[in-house]
Amino acid sequence: ALVQAESRQQVEQANLSHLESALQALMQRTERLQTELQTLSEPDQAATQAAASRQEVLARELAEARARVESLQADGAAQDERRAAAAEALGVAQREHAAAEAQLATLVQIQQRAGDDESLRGWQERHGLGQVPKLWQKMRIEHGWETAVESVLRERLHAMQAGGQGFEDVLRDHPRARASVFEPGDAVSRSAEGLVSLASKVHAVEGAIGGALADWLAGAFAVEGTPDAAARAALPAGGVLVNRQGDQFTRHTVTFHAPEGEDAGVLSRQAEIEALEARCRDLAA
Repeated sequence: ALVQAESRQQVEQANLSHLESALQALMQRTERLQTELQTLSEPDQAATQAAASRQEVLARELAEARARVESLQADGAAQDERRAAAAEALGVAQREHAAAEAQLATLVQIQQRAGDDESLRGWQERHGLGQVPKLWQKMRIEHGWETAVESVLRERLHAMQAGGQGFEDVLRDHPRARASVFEPGDAVSRSAEGLVSLASKVHAVEGAIGGALADWLAGAFAVEGTPDAAARAALPAGGVLVNRQGDQFTRHTVTFHAPEGEDAGVLSRQAEIEALEARCRDLAA
């Protein structure tokens, strides 16, 4: 828009120069005619009136051209201001995008290292589990309940799926380190009156993990804050209340949650990674 405005301005400047030259020539001609008029015995009224009319027309055209030039100059200044604002906004977005990408790369690197146990690699490869996605990669947690789910599942977040004969083979080959493997299966819904199951905060991306989640989260119920004695007494036998901080409460005990090593926070970190990926896409656009 600025380039177009400048182009129009140049054209109008050329027109202005032409009109000014024509006006000057006409004025010179008027002077000559006036000089000639003085030498004539009979003045040429028609020519004088025509020249005067022509001069008035040129004067109006000159005024209009000047007004158009001023308008184009104002438009060009406004375009400059908009261009400067857009350049500043672009710079801010580029800096934010670079920072988000750097943070995302760091989190992805940490996430890739989480749960990677060298002592299990040979056993995983032997049973075709080396490239199998982990349990945590197949589920999404309701916002704010990541720590609670992680405190219950713990190392089972890295459980791998093996079905049929593969699962039977795993049962006969004990690994050198702690590991969890599950068969594909659907969840069996169980409810306890007045309690919210922790499993309701977990949304399985694949239905095949429903059975494993139902087994491992059975008897675990979500609670806000610290439950009172009445809430704990309402628990079924073997049940446990888990709050957002990951603390676990039974009828007579409490286990306070605390992060353990680099593997801690794998669920909340994954949620942050997905949020950063969406933000990077928005900033790139």
